[in-house]
Amino acid sequence: MQKVDYEAQARVLEATGNYRVLRRFVPARSYIHADHPVEDKALRRGLILDVETTGLDSGRDQIIELGLLPFDYSARHATVVAVHEPLSYFEDPGQPLRPEIIELTGITDAMLAGQRIPDAPVKDCLASASLIIAHNAPFDRPFMERRFAQAREANWACSQREVPWKAYGLRSLSLEMLLLQKCGLFFDGHRATVDCQALLHLLATPFGDGSLPLQHLLHSARQPRLRLWATDAPFDRKDLLKERGYRWNNGDCGGIKAWYRDLGPEQEAEETAWLGEAIYGRPEGWLLEKQSARDRYRRS
Repeated sequence: MQKVDYEAQARVLEATGNYRVLRRFVPARSYIHADHPVEDKALRRGLILDVETTGLDSGRDQIIELGLLPFDYSARHATVVAVHEPLSYFEDPGQPLRPEIIELTGITDAMLAGQRIPDAPVKDCLASASLIIAHNAPFDRPFMERRFAQAREANWACSQREVPWKAYGLRSLSLEMLLLQKCGLFFDGHRATVDCQALLHLLATPFGDGSLPLQHLLHSARQPRLRLWATDAPFDRKDLLKERGYRWNNGDCGGIKAWYRDLGPEQEAEETAWLGEAIYGRPEGWLLEKQSARDRYRRS
């Protein structure tokens, strides 16, 4: 039987200008580019992390799958030099999964029965990483902090919020759509390991101007950030805060019970002016907290 050259057929379709053929994502072992040199003395360990959970509430719901992808990168050039073996673990939450979680993740009760995430290898990964990257760090970090104390002492970055995707014409910030739009690749998402591998590929693929998404992310992680707390905001203003991008912290961990929003220093004047006008009716009432990569996105 003659072997079919599907790639050649795809190129024929694309050459007509009437078709766009998508390729399945295949993980790589390295992403060294000729125009991004590597200095071995400046290598750092990064960690891509993703969790699948029983729900959205980090104070009540639980991790059911954890994916970890360690990699080495040049601190100066942001080039991914080596990709290590991914780690993937299930954990039994002790109760049946809701149907919508099974549908979203493809994970079943049978797959989780009796499973537990081993502490030692996860703690080692967290401790060895200069930076932990998650595509929705405000979601992933609180779950990890509740399960692993080491996560509270780590530096974190959010690839969804700290890379200027929209400035490069990428409007959807979901991992699947970013990989599709930027790289022309598809993958079966909402499983922890492949999500980690897809994210690293996305961060290591240059933009049209030659800059790397990881480069932008590292620059952002080194910059100070602000957390703006709308303390004692009137209850009838909660919908305005939510629409503006504020998140609710219930104070269960001893933190502030209030709406908050994370932003850059350059946004402070505009945002505090908005709070004064739309929420408080006076130029005061909020609380401003400075944050480093160790502080941001943590469970307050």
